[in-house]
Amino acid sequence: MKSAKLLEDGIKVIPIDEMKKSMSYDPMTGEFTWIEARRGMCDGSKAGHISKRGYVALVWNYTVYRAHRVAWAWVYGNSLSQVDHINGNKSDNRISNLRLANRHENGRNRKINANNTSGFKGVYFRRGLKVRSWQAMIPLNGKRISLGYFETPEKAGEAYKQAAIKYYGEFDYFTSQAKSAQQIEPQIQSCY
Repeated sequence: MKSAKLLEDGIKVIPIDEMKKSMSYDPMTGEFTWIEARRGMCDGSKAGHISKRGYVALVWNYTVYRAHRVAWAWVYGNSLSQVDHINGNKSDNRISNLRLANRHENGRNRKINANNTSGFKGVYFRRGLKVRSWQAMIPLNGKRISLGYFETPEKAGEAYKQAAIKYYGEFDYFTSQAKSAQQIEPQIQSCY
């Protein structure tokens, strides 16, 4: 793949005017469709594929672009900010599910890490404490703030949830999950 022209912070400039000549974008479904046949793809077929990290990836002139960034540029123009999926579904590129965010805001509505052992975001088991061994912590302004120690992971999880709602506002994981009721999984297919 060849490298694309970059804006600040390594963000690719999306050649949106050129892309609009060969594909279309439906802001209601978040899907991209080829309107002109290209390299093994028929006109009318869906453009893109799901990457290893779960994003829809579009290949344009030998360069890979994430579809959510292309969707944002399609509607609003190129941006220096990151584009965040409100409902946390990396393949849901409906324009109503996308918003601009800085790096910290974008990370706030991440799912629970795969190696999480408590079952709750921001909750950690602390060995060596005789009582109240579950600690709730929340990252805020580049620091990890302790929310206290709790006897159960559920109580620590509730403390984290309340702090996330208070400090993160619309970017907190719990608010974002409430908005995820209408997730759409794009089905990528070839024309063969």
